[in-house]
Amino acid sequence: MSALILEDIAETGIVAKPSVAVVSVKTSHYRTKRGFATTKRIDFLKRKSDLECVYSIKEDASFCGADAVIGRIINLNDVKDGIYRMIFINEHRDWDSGHIEDWDYKLVPHEEAKP
Repeated sequence: MSALILEDIAETGIVAKPSVAVVSVKTSHYRTKRGFATTKRIDFLKRKSDLECVYSIKEDASFCGADAVIGRIINLNDVKDGIYRMIFINEHRDWDSGHIEDWDYKLVPHEEAKP
């Protein structure tokens, strides 16, 4: 079996997706019986994302709750509606094992790669 090298990828047109979760952020404002409300919705764009990265974030939410994941997005209140990459930042490692045991998220504007 031959090894796949970068020249083969260029010839076949196969391009590896980056290891990132791409999300859509949408803000809604509406009236309630008691006043007004604002919601901010974050949807994963699966076709543009690395599914392992999306799975990791969803797994994080299943262990510690969606409110904890939302609370870890350091710039959620500062971003406008649009398409963003959800990246891992402020990674804290275990002193003994070196494994990452805590982190935060940040939303960075997503730009499509031009062919």
